[in-house]
Amino acid sequence: MEYINPPQKINYKEILEKSFCFAPSKYSKFNPKKNPKNIIFETFGNLIKCSEERMDINPKEKYFYIEIGNINVNNGGIDLNQKIGLRIPQKRPLIVKKGYILISKVRTYRKGIGYVNSNEENLICTSGFIVIRTVRKDITREFLYSILRHNFFIEQILSLQNRGMYPRLDNTTKEEVLIPIPKDKKIILEMTNLTKRIIENENRIKINFIQINNIIEKEINENQKKEKFQYSLPNYNEINEELRISSSIYSEEYKSLMFLIKNYERGFFNVDEEDIMSGSTPKERIFGKGKVWVTPTNITKHGTLNPEKIICRKYNLSKDSLLIVNRGREEDVGVCMFYDYNLFGEGQHNQGIYRIEKFNKKDLVLMACLMNSKIYRRICANLSLGSKMDEMKTKHFSMLPFPKFPKEIREKIFSLYYEGIIKLNKEIVENQNKLNKIIDNLVKDMN
Repeated sequence: MEYINPPQKINYKEILEKSFCFAPSKYSKFNPKKNPKNIIFETFGNLIKCSEERMDINPKEKYFYIEIGNINVNNGGIDLNQKIGLRIPQKRPLIVKKGYILISKVRTYRKGIGYVNSNEENLICTSGFIVIRTVRKDITREFLYSILRHNFFIEQILSLQNRGMYPRLDNTTKEEVLIPIPKDKKIILEMTNLTKRIIENENRIKINFIQINNIIEKEINENQKKEKFQYSLPNYNEINEELRISSSIYSEEYKSLMFLIKNYERGFFNVDEEDIMSGSTPKERIFGKGKVWVTPTNITKHGTLNPEKIICRKYNLSKDSLLIVNRGREEDVGVCMFYDYNLFGEGQHNQGIYRIEKFNKKDLVLMACLMNSKIYRRICANLSLGSKMDEMKTKHFSMLPFPKFPKEIREKIFSLYYEGIIKLNKEIVENQNKLNKIIDNLVKDMN
């Protein structure tokens, strides 16, 4: 790890204090220098006040219920899904409000840490979160949030791990984790403003994403041929043709959505299977440096990229491309992004992603937006198959029909995606890099 490593040697007294446990995590911790000039280290527990306020659930009422899986571990964004009370697994979940910070107790080390940026009523979350309501007056919630999502905090959580157990954050370990507080208040203000811009841009991306989805649904639904959908159960010939007995592709939902696209009055097109290429993880590579490295977890449902770095001999991303996640959990399968070569340059994507290069830039953007829309998320969820995880093969993607939208709709979608999602995400990445550099300097240059 970068900030925390096991000591080279331990003494007998330490072994006694640890009850003869030799787990490296028991002796690994961050040891700040004594009396640094520019920074103070405070225990995490001393900086926060948590909320335990709960809500009694009405089975008939609707709520926005946040579970651990609703936090995007790449950027801290929180996906809000509305559920009726009857479907909420907890009778008295925690109440959440705008500005609260949510920290997963069991997935902290995976950056299951999110900032609530919604004023929705009936906003609640699972008790699997630590809910931070307020912070000490000499810092801000945004400042603390930026530290919590940095690797310095995550490595401290990982160092608390015992063999056979997940590293977790609870009332005990809150007092073992350190937070760097700069003595210069201008640094706190700068970090606060950078974090606010990141949170605001993430919110604008969500709004633009919803707008794109609404344009897609409106265009398809309002421009149907005269034929009407009629559902029928599968017959022998249909099953023999599909060579699948899984019920999802014979469901009314799947058939009605496929009909909706194929019945679009301006027609549709398919991608030839031979134009869908697989990725690979190079045998010889160095992670953390070099050019862009894309894995399924780097691609968000909004079609943005949280890039990592890789050095290898040859790269498979050398032009504008559509990148498609081909495996994951149900509606994650088929999530797409447009890889802008002018923006990212050369890069490499692994075998969990398919690549399409054949089409022009605007067509690739349109296909990315369609694949990320609600209609296609449900189509892919039904079309994918697998036991350990859901997956789609190249032949499944070649089955997908893409509507031939008119020029004005294509231009509108392209502008919203490129200007209102891609460029905003670029700004987020730049601001996050600035934040990371500031925090690195705080932690490493303590004198």
